[in-house]
Amino acid sequence: MVRRYVDDLFLVLPRTQVEDTLALFNEYHEKLRFTCEREVDGRLPFLDLLVIRDESGLVSVDWYRKPSASDRCMDFRSAHAFSMRVACAKELIGRALRLSSAQYQEDNKLQVRKMLLENGYPSSLVSRLISSWPFGDRGRATDPAGRGDASRNPEEVGTFYAGLTYVERISPKLRVLLEKELPRVKIAFKYNNKISRIHTKLKAPDPVQLQSGVVYKVPCRDCSTSYVGHTISYLKVRMARHGRDCRGRLEDGTMLSHHAIETGHEFDFDNVTIEDRERKRGRREFKEKLHILLTDNCCNKRTDGSPIATVSAQQNRNAHFSFDKEALGYTGCVTNTQRCRNVKGLGMKLAGGKYSSAEGFKSQDSRNARGPQGVQNYTIPSPPSLPLIHRQFLLS
Repeated sequence: MVRRYVDDLFLVLPRTQVEDTLALFNEYHEKLRFTCEREVDGRLPFLDLLVIRDESGLVSVDWYRKPSASDRCMDFRSAHAFSMRVACAKELIGRALRLSSAQYQEDNKLQVRKMLLENGYPSSLVSRLISSWPFGDRGRATDPAGRGDASRNPEEVGTFYAGLTYVERISPKLRVLLEKELPRVKIAFKYNNKISRIHTKLKAPDPVQLQSGVVYKVPCRDCSTSYVGHTISYLKVRMARHGRDCRGRLEDGTMLSHHAIETGHEFDFDNVTIEDRERKRGRREFKEKLHILLTDNCCNKRTDGSPIATVSAQQNRNAHFSFDKEALGYTGCVTNTQRCRNVKGLGMKLAGGKYSSAEGFKSQDSRNARGPQGVQNYTIPSPPSLPLIHRQFLLS
């Protein structure tokens, strides 16, 4: 009999064939070496199991822990959600009892109880969790997204999960409010304090040319122009492709190659800089559009940034907010950033004004309408359509 889990093998074979079997495994490759652990007094550990064979040949299993185990788990006094601490205790209790035969479960309950008490768990909570085991049907397969299960409640189909940074006594209340307003969204807590923040980063960072999934900017050697692009490939691969396009025809390639061919300039591919990072293509393209709009003397087509709004802050803290007329079909306004704080996709608040899909935008403050402190009166015939844009911009 052979059972395998990754690189651990459990074999049942005659005692006289153990050495021959081990030699057969080690002959497979000169750099592969297997070790063998035999049963001692009828006991043999395998993963989290201790396989026990009695004198009659009956086999049973017990929960196994290495002699070097520290018995540490998530401390009850740690800054984690109460539900996560309870889930940790449940998993530890369930593992100890599921992996052991009936005759060993009482001893394992005492061991688990001792471990949880040493990690700060209240005695009453530990007793209640141990007495309530088993906790439910763990074998039932679930599909969090609700795909392919027509028997599910239609309201539960299409559930989405979102992360929320955990802050004690605040995040649980926010989750209740968010899930009440957004019934299809399930909130999961995430934590910023991780072990990776404590340890020193010993691994050397990857060279710029060997990084991928980025938004980059390439400067021109002969003028102040620069080009913004994005790639999922290595930057050196993308830069080599730009170099080939610059030696090709004008009709081919990108605006980088158009600028190089039309003006005879050369781009400094060795000094390419990374402006942003994103692995998902849709989000990466959106970030590229933002950086195109925020970059001065950019040789990209300005239509590459539509339908994203352009926001250019001035030294006197006046801001010009405008949209692409051809893409969205409406004009913008000139306002002061101290009075114009929020711009939403379907509802706007501009200097005390209101927006409705039926009446359009009506400014309540038309004083000094043509000056930098006011807002030009205008009407938007229909709500703007911004499928890629965030629901809210904060102008500062």
